Amino acid sequence: MARKARQLEAFGVYIVHQSASDNKLLFKNDRDRERFLLILKQTKSRYGYQLYGYCVDEPHAYDLLIDANGNDLSKVMKSINIALALYTSIDGKLFRDRYKSIHLESDKAIIEAVERFKEKQMRSQLNKRFKIFEEDINLLDVYTVCDLKEKEPSSACMVSLEEAQVALANIADREQETLSDLMRDKVKRDKLILKFRRESTLSLKELGQLFGGLSESTICKILKEQCQ
Repeated sequence: MARKARQLEAFGVYIVHQSASDNKLLFKNDRDRERFLLILKQTKSRYGYQLYGYCVDEPHAYDLLIDANGNDLSKVMKSINIALALYTSIDGKLFRDRYKSIHLESDKAIIEAVERFKEKQMRSQLNKRFKIFEEDINLLDVYTVCDLKEKEPSSACMVSLEEAQVALANIADREQETLSDLMRDKVKRDKLILKFRRESTLSLKELGQLFGGLSESTICKILKEQCQ
């Protein structure tokens, strides 16, 4: 039976797990782990993805917390694994199968994953030399969102798409612009997307509908840019 094609978001955040084939080792020692971190650094430079966490404690597997950042995640992972296979120079098949990935669909899920990866690092038994190397190459990115708190409905908080549509129409009236003109001005539009994200309980999908049919991944990308 043919494998089911992956459905990947170009701006999605994923937990990725890759295992070695039976009786194969990805990391024999900390020097191998250092090399793998350099491979991650090199592929980050090439593709521009964001890396929020990693785990290389086990000799036969690794885990990544990775934001494709507009890239094809499959191509990124292929590049990482080819580089690691060339480095190990092991006869036969190095990896058991293609990598496994879990798409994290909310800020809360991503933040919880970041914390889990941090806890793994804190519990790690890897030696001090490896830790110093890890810090020196400055590998990890910081996941940033504008508002990490769960929004609670209040008198000042928009709780429905219809309410947000009225508010957006009022803003257009005050600016003496049509909604179409407001949407075409990407600078104004993106600032309003951030404003409505902070002042409403709308989902990313609803924000996309509000602002002219944008995809969830596009809304996510805009929010990240506005928070930088």
